[in-house]
This record gives sequence, C-alpha cells and structure tokens, in this order.
Amino acid sequence: MSPFHLRRLPPQLRRRHRGRSSVEDGQGGAGLGCCCLWAWICRFGGAVTCDGHTLGCHVVQGAKMCGASKVIGVDLNPDKEEVGRSFGVTDFVNPSQLDNRSVIEVIVEMTGGGVDYSFECIGAPSVMTDAFRCTKMGKGKTVVLGLGRDSDQVCLPSLELLFGRCVMGSLFGGIKPKTDIPILAKKCMDKELQLDALVTHELGLQEINTAFDLLLQGKCLRCIIWMDKDK
Repeated sequence: MSPFHLRRLPPQLRRRHRGRSSVEDGQGGAGLGCCCLWAWICRFGGAVTCDGHTLGCHVVQGAKMCGASKVIGVDLNPDKEEVGRSFGVTDFVNPSQLDNRSVIEVIVEMTGGGVDYSFECIGAPSVMTDAFRCTKMGKGKTVVLGLGRDSDQVCLPSLELLFGRCVMGSLFGGIKPKTDIPILAKKCMDKELQLDALVTHELGLQEINTAFDLLLQGKCLRCIIWMDKDK
C-alpha cells in the first residue's frame, strides 16, 4: 500500500494503533481487507472453514461479522484452538489428532455435507485441495488467500468442478484501498475488529531473532519490533 493510502487513515486511529502499521497496510490488505470480501460472500449465510494464523483470525472475524452460523478453524497447533475461539471460531479441527480420518471426512460429517464457503490462508497446494473438497457439492465456494510459490500446482478433481464447486483467488481481499480502507479503519475504531489482540509480543530490535523463533514455534501471532527503544 502506498503512503498516500496510509495517510488517509483517520489521525485518531493512527495515534491509537501506533506501531501496528503492518496490520493496517500489508496485513490489513490481506487480512482486514478480506472483511470486504466476506461482506459480499458471507452475507448469504452458511458455514466457513479456514486455515492459518493472523490471516485466519481475520477470516473468522469477518465470517462472524457477516452472520456465519458455524466457523470451523483448522490448524496443526493445538494452542491455536483457544486463540481461534477468542476471535469467534465455533469448532476446531486438528488434522494430527484425527487418527485415520481425513480433515475432509471430519468437516463433511460435522456440517452435514460440507461447508458453504472455505478460506485457505496458508498458501499450501495440499491445503487448497482439502479446502476445496470440504465444501458442499454443487455450490461450495473456496477462496484462496494464502501466498504460495509461483511454481506451485494445485490438483482439483475435475468432476467436482463440473458439478458446481468453484474456487477463486483474492489478492488483498479484493478491496479498493481508497474507499475500503477507511471503512475498515472505522470498524477498528468502533472495536468491531480486534487489532490489538493480534499483537501478542512487542520486542526491541536487538531481540529480533527471538521474534522469529516465536513465529516458527507457533507461539506468536504478530510481533512488533521497536526500532528506537524497548517497549
């Protein structure tokens, strides 16, 4: 996002969320920006399944905001269940704790045939395929939000596409920065979106390696690195 769009944020929001520019620009486009997409997609109701970390939390917030009756979070880290539920996840699935059953089988059974909408937030081809196959036959929609490598190939059953399932990509949530960012900013100011809860750690520049370790260990959602002094 350009500095022009960042300057258009209300000054009271910039003061309130000092140090959280990553949530308002890059992460905001990919995460909070999805709320604009959900407002269009999820207003029709239905269940949503999502994968990921901070981006997944934004998906959950948008789904609940738009009235989704069931929000299923999928993650290999069991600690993320509590985090997900705090943002609005109603059900949690850990693929490593399903014995011999697949994520697809479990979610299809939980929802009586599959979810209406699924959001893939990691960027892994295998997860994209699973997200696609978790949707309802004939009308399920899968939105790919995760950023993978340009050489990645996604394998989807052609017959299931023929029967009506569909998949779409969404760069930065499909938002228009000039008009949509101020809307998201107001939702943040009105406490409709949880920004502060996404920042779990604040460290000084000399502790940047610790920040990376926390991310790799799955113990951190977002970490702010203060360049000038310890906070």
